[in-house]
Amino acid sequence: MTTANMADGTRGRNIKVCPVELVCRGFVTGSTAQLLREVGVRGQAQRGAFKEFTNETEKSNHCLQLNRRDEVWAAS
Repeated sequence: MTTANMADGTRGRNIKVCPVELVCRGFVTGSTAQLLREVGVRGQAQRGAFKEFTNETEKSNHCLQLNRRDEVWAAS
């Protein structure tokens, strides 16, 4: 599904499609910071969200590293 398809299905509603990336090395990207600012998350709440995103991406990266040799994850 493309972002254009997502926007087409809104039937007249005012929406904005924001692609956001979380890097699996525990870094919050600029697109994530911009999205948080646009929805009104600022100050201490923004720092807390960054910390949560960082912790979750680090956990995800660790899981991927542990399982990278599993047959399920192997390239076909």
